[in-house]
Amino acid sequence: MQELDVKIIISILVINISILFADDAILKSSGGNVFLDSSNSIEMAKEYVYIKMYRDNCKVYCKYWFVNHANSQTILVGFPDAGDFPDSGEPLNNFRIKVNGKSMDYNQKKEVDTEFEYFNMWYTWQTYFPANDTTIIENWYTSGLDRGYIDVGYKYLIGTGQSWKNKIGNGTIIFDLSEVASTNFVTFTTNNIDINITREFNKIIYSFNSYKPSLRNDKVSVWVMSYWDFLNEGFIKQYFKNNTSYTKETLRLMRNEIYARHGYIFKSNDLNNYFKMQPWYKVNDKFTFSDLNEFEKKVIVLLKNMEDSMSSTNVGQNDSLNIFKFPLEEGRVVREFGNTSHPILKFERFHPGIDISSVKGSNVHAIADGLVDSVGFSEGYGNRIIIKHMAGYISIYGHLDIILVKRGMTVRQKDIIGLVGSTGLATAPHLHFEIWKDDKSINPMQFYSGIPIDHLIHDK
Repeated sequence: MQELDVKIIISILVINISILFADDAILKSSGGNVFLDSSNSIEMAKEYVYIKMYRDNCKVYCKYWFVNHANSQTILVGFPDAGDFPDSGEPLNNFRIKVNGKSMDYNQKKEVDTEFEYFNMWYTWQTYFPANDTTIIENWYTSGLDRGYIDVGYKYLIGTGQSWKNKIGNGTIIFDLSEVASTNFVTFTTNNIDINITREFNKIIYSFNSYKPSLRNDKVSVWVMSYWDFLNEGFIKQYFKNNTSYTKETLRLMRNEIYARHGYIFKSNDLNNYFKMQPWYKVNDKFTFSDLNEFEKKVIVLLKNMEDSMSSTNVGQNDSLNIFKFPLEEGRVVREFGNTSHPILKFERFHPGIDISSVKGSNVHAIADGLVDSVGFSEGYGNRIIIKHMAGYISIYGHLDIILVKRGMTVRQKDIIGLVGSTGLATAPHLHFEIWKDDKSINPMQFYSGIPIDHLIHDK
């Protein structure tokens, strides 16, 4: 076998049962073995990947920043298409490439003189890497989806494992689900590698700094319940049975989101306002039940039956129940709701919430599922978070030391949203906590009536 006299930078897409993506890598090929270029002269300083999911495919954009620390060199760059490999998915479509903003022509050729022999077709082009400078490579393509019994899934392989072994400066990998579902329908995200994950209403975002991939194992993935297509009813029932984190409020949102995806106008103002905040929502005043397909109808019935069978009543149906979790793991109420003496101003005034003393840096939890409506600083509240819940409820968290969420993010009950502090008009670390219903503040203690006021313990 003739030895190749070129170095190859590869951005490997592996599509095998599910969709795997991987980073560009410095390679050379010899005797059928692929190994890292020993000079290590080119560094991957940054990568950015944006994967947008549709019901029958996904569109992918990749951007890589390479820094050449050696002399100028021209390198053959390759991007493999695994579509001909058994069970690997569909071939790539609409492939495009740019180098430093300039569109590049590419060749399609067979590359068998590497370890990755199952990549029968390669897109290749020559790229000039100037000395001590940055070269930006971008590519776009469309690819098919993988299917499970109840969901569709994506896996992004960080680094090509056997080909890229060095650290990557930093990276961001975004899964945009806005065209198909909110993150309430996400069935699985990667949790076995040490990178950051952020959940917004329509996106799952992975990020890392100075990360060194291990051998072919470092994958980030997102799986989404495909309510619009074939679902195994037995498996979906088992899924919900095994995943007890879903609340009645979440099930109600999921059920109504399927209607909202068809532009349904709700009789409930809180549902209308909730979905109008989403960029994908478009009013359809001619909606009829026949607009839903047979799978969507089955999922709606299933979610409604599960919602009705849950032992606790949904938010808004019976306000006397303790449907809100306490926001702190441990704390002591030092100022109650109503007309009380202000500890700093030294005169009586209406207090629209409760003050809970706790250790600085203690975790603050979302009391229920909801959407982060506002984050920021005000002179009185200090660092403050406002979360909108269903049925006209709003929760407010003040004097935070650190805010851990962003506006527009979806949160689940018990998610950590911030840390206790003493910012704003405060003399000591504590959480100022309010609950509002239909634009009126109400006493939070009505939801914690079974817990002593002087020492509240979070329901774990």
